[in-house]
Amino acid sequence: MTLRPIQRRGGRPSTSAAVTGLLAMAAVVGFARTKFLAVRVRGASMEPTFFDGDLVIAARMARHMRRGGIVVFYEPHQDRPGVATPMPQSAPPSPTAAAAVALVVKRIAAVPGDRLPPELWARLGRESLVPADRIAVLSDNPAGADSRIWGYIPLESIVGLIVLPRPRALCRQIGRRD
Repeated sequence: MTLRPIQRRGGRPSTSAAVTGLLAMAAVVGFARTKFLAVRVRGASMEPTFFDGDLVIAARMARHMRRGGIVVFYEPHQDRPGVATPMPQSAPPSPTAAAAVALVVKRIAAVPGDRLPPELWARLGRESLVPADRIAVLSDNPAGADSRIWGYIPLESIVGLIVLPRPRALCRQIGRRD
């Protein structure tokens, strides 16, 4: 992509137009960063949907969650049976602290008020309804960690909902030059 300065009638570039363009571009990027989050998938727990290294885009507002959707949330830290403790919502103070806060990508198995799927009965109870402030998640790969290990996931620990998956196969198709 080549950017050319906007020319005035006299043939000279307009500095104010270039600055305005850069400011507009910065505003769009800043807006997108507040609404969306790019997440790199690590591990095999979501195979075959996502593979290690795939890039996905999550909308930071996860208001419209439903069974089958894929969410990004803070990695649970178990402190009592059946309930995962959420990580704080405030941003980590440094890059080192940010690296210590792990994000997890999982499929929603049940939302508040739903009955649990059979895969979760052993952990959370056969006749359990999901509490109002929690969801249950499952890995696409049965060997992955999910609500069978962590229990319910608090809604406050959810960072976003995947809106733009970019699995490797799709990336290869897009990047292919036939």
